[in-house]
Amino acid sequence: MLVPEQVILLINISIVLVSYFVIYPRFVGNNLNKLTWNDIVASVVSVSIVGSLYWGSQIEFNLLVTKVNWFWFSFNTYLIIEAPLSLWYIKKHKVFQ
Repeated sequence: MLVPEQVILLINISIVLVSYFVIYPRFVGNNLNKLTWNDIVASVVSVSIVGSLYWGSQIEFNLLVTKVNWFWFSFNTYLIIEAPLSLWYIKKHKVFQ
């Protein structure tokens, strides 16, 4: 059985991979405005899914340096997972050129 941290990480990894390898290449291309809004929607989807699982729970999540609630664990790990793929996508699709 997966521990709550693993569940959240799998949700975040799945959303980021589908976003950057399926959705964004088809619908965003090199448009920074579309990329920004789609990133916001993807992060809200992630937090919403995690919230539906852990809202109201008193579970503390280990964020290496501190214990946090489900929201901050989900949000921060999403950003950490997304950052390298975002930089790769921007470079590959020449978003700023």
